[in-house]
Amino acid sequence: MRPEIAHAIEIVAVIIPILITLLIGVMFGSSMGVRALVGWVGIYLAWNVGIVGQQEWQVIERFGQFHEVKLHGFRFYCMLGLIDTIKMSGNLLERKRVIFEGISTNNKLREIDFTNGSAPIEAYMWYKNGRENGTNDEIKDDIASYAYTNEDPENRVVQIAEDRLRPKFQEMDIDTASKNRAVIVNGVKDDIARELRPYGLYFSKEPPIVITDIGLTDDAKKFRQERLRGQTTADGIASEADGYRRGIESIMRRKNADGTEEEVCDFETASKIWREQQTRKMFEKTGSNITIISESAGGVVKTFDINTKKGG
Repeated sequence: MRPEIAHAIEIVAVIIPILITLLIGVMFGSSMGVRALVGWVGIYLAWNVGIVGQQEWQVIERFGQFHEVKLHGFRFYCMLGLIDTIKMSGNLLERKRVIFEGISTNNKLREIDFTNGSAPIEAYMWYKNGRENGTNDEIKDDIASYAYTNEDPENRVVQIAEDRLRPKFQEMDIDTASKNRAVIVNGVKDDIARELRPYGLYFSKEPPIVITDIGLTDDAKKFRQERLRGQTTADGIASEADGYRRGIESIMRRKNADGTEEEVCDFETASKIWREQQTRKMFEKTGSNITIISESAGGVVKTFDINTKKGG
């Protein structure tokens, strides 16, 4: 609505009741007219004067058309509810919104596709109405954009963020995405901010989006457990191999009193000694006897009773 028309309506809305009270005064006497005028002024002020709280705003329509945005302070309306109506109200405070929220058709958390499966994502975004350090006129423009650009601007905010983040997740496997959550956000936050501005919305903190968790499906958990088991087995084999190497080296070399080392046998001999030591340790641990049989010796060559010491 054009400003001059809006002001004309305000003047008419005030003058007509005054004329009616003057007419009452003419018809029923001046005292009646004064009482009627005072009563009308009191009713009008009680009806059309309000306070908009700190950090709050209201979008006002006059006869169904946008009229103005009211910010904090004492504010006057024109026959509120008849001529002026409050289309929308809100505040300039930061708000937190969940993204990738919802339940799928199978009554499970909504999942995002990755290269190696699907998983639910827990993520949050912080934003607010009005640009940071903007003038009152700039903030009013932002609020008007918020009120009239989309029927459901809050839902549109979530759609914008999800549409920008989803393709990044779909290019990665679950583990890679989980490790690079901050990198993913940094890669898209400027594009999201640019798309929010036409709706009068701006990020309110840094980082503006935080991905707190990427859940694991049953298949992904099973795969990870199998991989961890394989890694544990590989580590055990590597540890055994390293112990074998160090054992052979300790047999091959002797450390002298002066700190120098000298080789006392070759690798093959050291290996044989190490294997014999391990065999003896095994039988000592199990409390067994071992009988060595050799065809060339014509029978039993020797029986090692590992536990002879126990018997005295």
